[in-house]
Amino acid sequence: PEQMKYLKSYADNSLLPKTPIRPKNLTDEEYDVRYLRAIDTHKNRVSGGYILLRVFHLTGEKKYFEGFLKIAEFAINLLAELQDGDHPPSFAWHPNPGQTSGHDPGHVGEELLLALPLYRTLLTAEQKVFFAKAFLKIADFNYRAVSKDCQFNIPMHLITTSHCISCIFPQFIKSKIWKSWARKRIVNDFTCEY
Repeated sequence: PEQMKYLKSYADNSLLPKTPIRPKNLTDEEYDVRYLRAIDTHKNRVSGGYILLRVFHLTGEKKYFEGFLKIAEFAINLLAELQDGDHPPSFAWHPNPGQTSGHDPGHVGEELLLALPLYRTLLTAEQKVFFAKAFLKIADFNYRAVSKDCQFNIPMHLITTSHCISCIFPQFIKSKIWKSWARKRIVNDFTCEY
């Protein structure tokens, strides 16, 4: 009950409103660090959407499901399109939404997959197509971005997300390629061959 009260309060005051409701006892710096920066990450990487889905399933209040859909759509639309070429500008340490991504495609994919059992039966046909396209885009981005090399030491989000998507959606044309690559890459990373 106490955790539920906290999650509901966090959802109502931080995730659902466009600007979080500021607790009166915080300084400007505390508000910025504890709320605004955390909220941005929760929205950009969909972890806040997962929280909203949990609250929706516990309360049955539709506003939390609708909040999840808004956060998911927002985060998916922030992801950059991977440009063609041998070394496309796939990453930026500080992402520029819509142009370059950090490892957010991995985080977004992980959170959407983690939450999938909570929302898949609630989607309209149009929403199902939207999420299927998002998963396709994320898996392909991750594969193309880190299949040959890795600019940073954080490829696991990208590799495992592509692997999971290939297993859940074997109908995607590249699923066999993604699965084979991900399994080999995980073994290579853990045996220090990469």
